Amino acid sequence: MIRKVCFCALTLMMLGLILAACTPEVAPTPTPEPTATATAAPTATPEPTPTTVPPTPTVEATPTELPPTPTEAPTATAEPSPTQPPEEDPAALGEPIYADNCAVCHGQAGQGVPGAYPALAGSTFVTAEDPVPLTQVLLDGRRGMPSFGNRLSDAEIAAVISYIRTTWGNDASIVTAEQVGAAR
Repeated sequence: MIRKVCFCALTLMMLGLILAACTPEVAPTPTPEPTATATAAPTATPEPTPTTVPPTPTVEATPTELPPTPTEAPTATAEPSPTQPPEEDPAALGEPIYADNCAVCHGQAGQGVPGAYPALAGSTFVTAEDPVPLTQVLLDGRRGMPSFGNRLSDAEIAAVISYIRTTWGNDASIVTAEQVGAAR
């Protein structure tokens, strides 16, 4: 989701820059100074040609996952400072990843499709104490399920696993990127 928002914002900004660069600027036509001689006949002043430049679209984006700038050094503090937002819930980060990669087959509510795609809601496989078998399925695929190990990072896989283990009535622990990396 964040990638889509960033991509859309970047696309709109680039479109605005291209339109601004491609639109020729038209200088206004100078108006002749009126003369005070009585012999000159009145002339019609030509209307200046209006130049309209389409407005550049503005996109409001909230940066949520930006790396620190070179002048900022990451700090290791036990509590977040007032200027540093608290870390986001991994399960919340997994929701858009699930929507983009899993919901088509397993359903928006994790209900699955009987006989085709297993339900994730209420699944003992999903909520098992040891998350490694579930992690392996996401990394390597299984039967008809594709492998996500080459498409998603350890953090993204951990987030989506945490999401399905804590949503739809499922009550299991979250999974960290380190756990996913160890399972690779």
